[in-house]
Amino acid sequence: MARDKISQRISQYEDGDIEYNLLSLCESPFKAVQGSVAENARSILDVEKTLATVIPDWRLFIQSQLDLSIPINELESSFGLSIDRINNVNLPESARKKIEEATSDPEMLMNLYKALVLEQKALRSEYMQEIASIAQEDEQAARRKEDHTPIVYTAIKTLAEAGVLKDIVRDLRGD
Repeated sequence: MARDKISQRISQYEDGDIEYNLLSLCESPFKAVQGSVAENARSILDVEKTLATVIPDWRLFIQSQLDLSIPINELESSFGLSIDRINNVNLPESARKKIEEATSDPEMLMNLYKALVLEQKALRSEYMQEIASIAQEDEQAARRKEDHTPIVYTAIKTLAEAGVLKDIVRDLRGD
């Protein structure tokens, strides 16, 4: 959106005339993945509700070895997503359309459910990777935050005791 304006500003100056930095603000990948998990969970709940209407005993048709159940309480405890937040998610039109199209065909509805659950598992994995990445970045930031005050104090004290500090201060002032 800002590309033309940025290019125009850069072209105002000759090469080497000015140095500049660009900063881009965007949504946190963590929040984006969390939102995707919530949207997917909402889709799953909607499909489950539709399945219960179309095929009351639909869970019997799901292969138990696939372990397709998604406990909602796990979403709250592990992903910070309350049931209220999931219920208040506005599904994209494409997701609503898929559910509506599948409503008339029970097999298509079951396949959609399975696909959504597999997508949920992938999103959960992505979420956990984001958590690990944030923890790693926090750890790196903590290592970079070292207090150099004692070293600087010792260096200045040593220079003062050697009688050199006054000369350095005079040189810096231009006296």
